[in-house]
Amino acid sequence: MKKEYPVKRRFPRFTVLGKVAGKIVATHEATLLNLSLGGALIEHPTMVRLGSLSQLMLPSAKGDIQIDCRVVRSMLVRQERRGQDTLVIYQTGLEFRDPSPAILAGLEEIIAASRPGGGTPGETTVTFLLEQPPFPPA
Repeated sequence: MKKEYPVKRRFPRFTVLGKVAGKIVATHEATLLNLSLGGALIEHPTMVRLGSLSQLMLPSAKGDIQIDCRVVRSMLVRQERRGQDTLVIYQTGLEFRDPSPAILAGLEEIIAASRPGGGTPGETTVTFLLEQPPFPPA
């Protein structure tokens, strides 16, 4: 005899017939290694796919600057031991996509502040919003 269990969901779920397109947007912290008016190099522990669209949030004295980007390269550069775990570290090159004049002005301010004598030395942590395109069907 089949035992019935009460449904715990507030809304019923249905099987989707056919293919439904979608995307995943994930937020990651990264370390900014270098910056130009055309792109940036970041370091982070997350593998990304070439061509992925993303946004980079750069901290600035006037508030965060959000820039649309495209991943143009990404490679594993090293592994680090953290206790019993091994953390992989990637470096990813980002190309800025049509930055507005206001974004370019903000980038110029960040670059000027990062030169010797222009700001506080040390690592800059940025937020990297990654839109992973769907993997091609097998």
